[in-house]
Amino acid sequence: MLGLKLKGKIILPTIGITALLAVVLVAFAIVQFSSYTERLIDERMDVNANILRARFADVGADTNLAAAGAAADPGIVQAIQERDTKKW
Repeated sequence: MLGLKLKGKIILPTIGITALLAVVLVAFAIVQFSSYTERLIDERMDVNANILRARFADVGADTNLAAAGAAADPGIVQAIQERDTKKW
């Protein structure tokens, strides 16, 4: 390193270190963003699963009520077949 001037002693190593740090920072940001999006997707899937479970419970309750009504009044079955909601 006897013949190196200011460019070789200071500027090139500084550029190299800066480039290395930029690459490390971008890689870190990519990993963090990937982790963040994965958590968001998991949370949305959990929310959707809970909504579907609640909807299935509501439909199940409505089905039980319809079955009980059909057992109590045979006219309800005919109304359901005719899609006449006024008879319910």
